[in-house]
Amino acid sequence: MLLTESYRTERRLMEMSDFLREDLGTVVRYSPLSQNVEGLVCFANIPHQLLDEEIQRHIAHFDGMNIGFEWKVYDSDEPACLRDKLIEAGFQEGEAESLMVYDTSEHRPAVVSELGGIMVRRIEHTNELNEVVDLQETIWDRSFSWLFDQLLSIWNHGTFYGAYDNERLVGAGWIEYPPGAQFAELHGGSVLPAFRGRGIYSQLLHKRLSDALVKGVRWVAVDAAPMSRPILEAKGLKKLDTTYPMAWLPRGTTVSHER
Repeated sequence: MLLTESYRTERRLMEMSDFLREDLGTVVRYSPLSQNVEGLVCFANIPHQLLDEEIQRHIAHFDGMNIGFEWKVYDSDEPACLRDKLIEAGFQEGEAESLMVYDTSEHRPAVVSELGGIMVRRIEHTNELNEVVDLQETIWDRSFSWLFDQLLSIWNHGTFYGAYDNERLVGAGWIEYPPGAQFAELHGGSVLPAFRGRGIYSQLLHKRLSDALVKGVRWVAVDAAPMSRPILEAKGLKKLDTTYPMAWLPRGTTVSHER
């Protein structure tokens, strides 16, 4: 629980490029400063008697901007009925993920198995980020039009890795080091379906954990999808919390948009 509280306390203070962060006490709210990007609400600690009013407050805020937003719910949020209340209000619940952490002091060099001719290396130039975006869109079969700008915004405090079949990018993952933070964040770890089962995902993970150890960061955190959780547990990551993406769509919208 102490580690969970440390994570929540630190993340409440985290700025996001091109977003206005407001710590309202009851939640932290991020409003985009650019177009075609969704907002975010997270880290709720709301008195039960104020919950309905608080939910409507944020709906009105983002409806006034004519954009959707994600309310990211944690099991450690208060009150415990928050998810149910959001669903009652009209939010769409996405796939639950596990917030997992890794103690880099426990990291040991990995014995790399045969990757079937795939080379995993650091991405050295920002013009390669377009390939990372294209890869994510191919794997998840949806648009990530906002992703290039986001990756560019963390370039100077992140490390990016790609897995290559000759010159073709077939897997990617990056690690972000928010300034002054004790928790680094893993993002993106994904591999094209045809190249899975060769240890590429594990090697992308190992590269990033090793990078965190070299940089002297104690903890690495990741929101893990159900498919990734068993692999990460086998590598020593431990579950801290469960998160639920709750989507509020702009008025008149019938399909979900990704932030």
